[in-house]
Amino acid sequence: MQELPVILLVQGSFQSPVVYQQLAQSLYALGFVTIHPRLPSCTNTDDPDFPKTTLVDDALAIRLELILQVEYEGKTVLVAMHSYGGLVGSEAIPEDLSFTKRQSLGLPGGVVHLFYFCAFLLDKGQSVLGTFGESPANDVHVREITPLSVF
Repeated sequence: MQELPVILLVQGSFQSPVVYQQLAQSLYALGFVTIHPRLPSCTNTDDPDFPKTTLVDDALAIRLELILQVEYEGKTVLVAMHSYGGLVGSEAIPEDLSFTKRQSLGLPGGVVHLFYFCAFLLDKGQSVLGTFGESPANDVHVREITPLSVF
């Protein structure tokens, strides 16, 4: 029987692995090893260097986990990316970690599938801002609410 691929989850922005815990547990119950690395842009917000954290830092965290799974463990990996995770995963996965490339070189393992769910998938050189524009949430105005203004 063929071994099931490892599922590597890449979350959306402003989320942590806790959001995907039920999904990971359900996949585990079906026999899938599920790995969910923390993204630097979603952790350690009190660190003075946190504002310098970028998509590249997040992609590196994913790439390092992929290297561990593929090159050191010889595993096949399905990468499941949600929302912002689509950008991170797309940046993180070089061709030399693909299953097809590794098979052509006689190497085990590799990324066998990319699953984008409600995720960003942009052409090279595009940005979310350039493609979709400003978020409507950027135009939120705060006004003071007092009991007199409510009643």
